[in-house]
Amino acid sequence: RMLEGYGLKREHLKRAKEKGVSLVVTVDCGISDIDEVEEATSYGLDVIVTDHHTVKGDIPPAHAVLNPKRPDCSYPMRDLAGVGVVFVLVCVLRRMMRERGLFRGKSEPNLLRYLDLVAIGTVADIVPLLGDNRIYVRYGLEEIRRNPRPGVSALLDVAGVRREYFDEVDIGFRLGPRLNAAGRMGNSFLSSLILVEESPLRAMEMARLLAEQNTERQSVEGAILREAERALERIELEDRRTIVLWQEGWHPGVIGIVASRILERYGRPTIIFSLEGAEARGSARSLPGVNIMELLKRCERWIETYGGHAQAAGLVVRRSNLESFARALEEEARGIVRGEDLEREICIDGEVTLDELTERFFSEVSLLAPFGEGNQEPLFLARGAKIVNYEKKRNYTSFRVSQNGVVQDVISSFLPDGISAGDRVDILFSPRESGRGRGKLFLRDLTPS
Repeated sequence: RMLEGYGLKREHLKRAKEKGVSLVVTVDCGISDIDEVEEATSYGLDVIVTDHHTVKGDIPPAHAVLNPKRPDCSYPMRDLAGVGVVFVLVCVLRRMMRERGLFRGKSEPNLLRYLDLVAIGTVADIVPLLGDNRIYVRYGLEEIRRNPRPGVSALLDVAGVRREYFDEVDIGFRLGPRLNAAGRMGNSFLSSLILVEESPLRAMEMARLLAEQNTERQSVEGAILREAERALERIELEDRRTIVLWQEGWHPGVIGIVASRILERYGRPTIIFSLEGAEARGSARSLPGVNIMELLKRCERWIETYGGHAQAAGLVVRRSNLESFARALEEEARGIVRGEDLEREICIDGEVTLDELTERFFSEVSLLAPFGEGNQEPLFLARGAKIVNYEKKRNYTSFRVSQNGVVQDVISSFLPDGISAGDRVDILFSPRESGRGRGKLFLRDLTPS
């Protein structure tokens, strides 16, 4: 990520050919690398592309191109993650090998055993948890709870997660960031190694190192976010449709996360650039309903390369073209992004009282899991709850609320200033089973009653 960016590189393909490689299978990339595939094919390499990114134009001239977003692809699930595309390929390979009798007298590979990796990759890639993706994640979570591989078990231990309560939220906030940290801060090889490591002792050493790199990533991310927000103080955002920021020294490995934070806070399609010599490498994040790839396509004259999804993309722009690109993006966005797209709206699934939150209630809500993109956790409103007490911990706030004689535990990443024990509040929350016979409420918003 740091030195080479994304996608197929000519030098890697040449090196593979020199080492006697005859087949290259891409994972989560290749759909935009037409010239690279063409060159590799010219000197005798077979290339199979597996990808799930948006197809911008022509299909690479590879031996095969597996991408559910191909216009001519009839596969019913268009939103597979990169790891999901690979899993489908492996399933079909197993079937073909069975039909050709290649497993006679041998045990067939148990692909269910690999659904833990498919689940982690699917949740971390933030694809809709519907259809095939939902099935992969549900059974992958069961595999992790029942029999985690040494690397996953070590990551859970270091993150302080009990495997019997492990869920998709833990992938998004505990495992995913740790596995991503190595690539963001330097070399992603460690994240690959830990997932195939068979020694629990070595896996634990790797998990601790990944945790250290994740802590470093959080520190760097926080510093860039503060600098970005200071820069935004000098910009009149009210009439703007987009946010584009750049600065020398911003770490290219974390600018995507910073773009996500800015998007969450200011509600505008955001691109953050890291300046490196004559080039600026950027990460873009967008709102639901605003296709960032469509916006970038309209500004192609100012862009060297780009690729990604409707809500997230990467791009390279020459430093000398940054001002022109930012102006063009804002101008194009005014024709696409409506004022109402920028307005924050919270859709509440129902209003409840705390005495309705029975064990059966939590159990039935959990049947809708796994939750995530495309299948959000249900959101409920309880009015007039009284804050009994609260305790601020390192990464979250834990407090209790009472209503109609019922006391309920609440977990939150925030507690607004000026709120204290004894206050009456309206709380917006998602209910979640805690596995101990009672549930917890995860706070989404709070206001004085």
